[in-house]
Amino acid sequence: MEESVFAGMALFLIIFFLIFGLIAIVASIFCLIGNYKFYEKMGVPGWKAIIPFYNQWVLVEMAGLDPYWFVLLIAPVVLSILSAILPFIGLLSWVGSLAMILANISIYTNISKMLHKDTGWIICGVIFGPVMLAIAGFSNKTEIDKSMTFDKNGLFASMGNKQANSNTNTVNTDNQNSEDTNKKEEDN
Repeated sequence: MEESVFAGMALFLIIFFLIFGLIAIVASIFCLIGNYKFYEKMGVPGWKAIIPFYNQWVLVEMAGLDPYWFVLLIAPVVLSILSAILPFIGLLSWVGSLAMILANISIYTNISKMLHKDTGWIICGVIFGPVMLAIAGFSNKTEIDKSMTFDKNGLFASMGNKQANSNTNTVNTDNQNSEDTNKKEEDN
């Protein structure tokens, strides 16, 4: 009797993993073809969507970001390879994951602006990136506005711009004060 229970469980597990495997293969093919189409919509040859790591490099370029965002994007992979050599690096794996999340937020924020999508699309893009790109690739309603310009620093742009804007405002105020003084002197 125990043999039939184990045989039944084994059969169930085999069927479960076959179904799960087929679903994973179908989802992978959907994402691959959809990303291919999305890259072509962006004006990039579709084959660049197929090559691992290079597709991420091209995605960073399409989002209009600096190359260091690619390094942040692959940080978890680099840290896990390094942790095999230097085990204490494994303690920093959370840093790589955080860097990847920040990179994905910057990438999908810029891409959502080009697609005229809302915050929900950004959140789904960060969590399910290839699926969202595939949906955008297959969608006939998706139009890409390539005229958009972005700061190459992504999320870090606002920090630098606040300082630059405050310095500019200070300079403009000083220039306006000196112009006002000059006008008063001319009037007298």
